[in-house]
Amino acid sequence: MRKAFDKAVRQSLPECDLRYLRAWRLISDGCVRLREWSRNHCVAEVASGSEAGLIYDVMHDPRRGWACTCTDFAVHGGARDFLCKHIRAVAWVWGSVREGVRT
Repeated sequence: MRKAFDKAVRQSLPECDLRYLRAWRLISDGCVRLREWSRNHCVAEVASGSEAGLIYDVMHDPRRGWACTCTDFAVHGGARDFLCKHIRAVAWVWGSVREGVRT
């Protein structure tokens, strides 16, 4: 059932919207772990949703912006405003923690 749903979603949404859906799945599957954070800085680990044992490092610095060790970010990270699914997931979790909302 999940595969059929995923296929239907992939066919109907543009790639940028799929990243939002994939980010939400990473959060709901418990793949995001904040290692350190403050109001302006964040370092996190995101477990791959598809490859067991693979962990991506995600960082945010107010001067440098976002960075991720995934291939998607390595390829597209230079593009203006590009955020991979790992960054989107960490941004949501970090935002919730900063605002005092439990995730």
